[in-house]
Amino acid sequence: PPKPARTDRAEDPPIVVVDARPGDAAARYLRGRLLASSGDAAPRETALDFCPELREHQRHLADILTDTITGGQNNSVLLVGARGSGKTLVLDSALRQLREAHGDGVLPVRLNGMLHADERVAMREIAEQLCLGFKAEELEFSRAAGFAENVAFMREMLRVLENGRRGVVFVLE
Repeated sequence: PPKPARTDRAEDPPIVVVDARPGDAAARYLRGRLLASSGDAAPRETALDFCPELREHQRHLADILTDTITGGQNNSVLLVGARGSGKTLVLDSALRQLREAHGDGVLPVRLNGMLHADERVAMREIAEQLCLGFKAEELEFSRAAGFAENVAFMREMLRVLENGRRGVVFVLE
């Protein structure tokens, strides 16, 4: 039988998950590390109170995202800055504010170029993350589906999102 996977971080309670395939634990660990906020040294959201420039960027980003969700606008935003300058902090804070205001009307999808370089892998990850925002009986994602099935699934997903007045925020890192 497969061995359970555990987290290595001391502050997290141990999580035991039985993996169906040998590489699942490694993939889950890498995905978690790459998609997580900028690591263990990431400043907390209270850091925005001490840095007016970051707070202003957070407010501006939150306004753009709110217009995207409430107005059904298609906006693109590029956050640039040096490593450790607060980009992830600003983004996560704006997304948190958006989720508090709009609840299930906002579905964030996070992709990382290191993990999702192939379009098939990226499409599967998008579908999987979007499905987390739906009840199980509405839409169900299958990892075993082929490319054509995934394209059809994404079309159905977009139709459901449009009818449900939900907005998707794609975060590409």
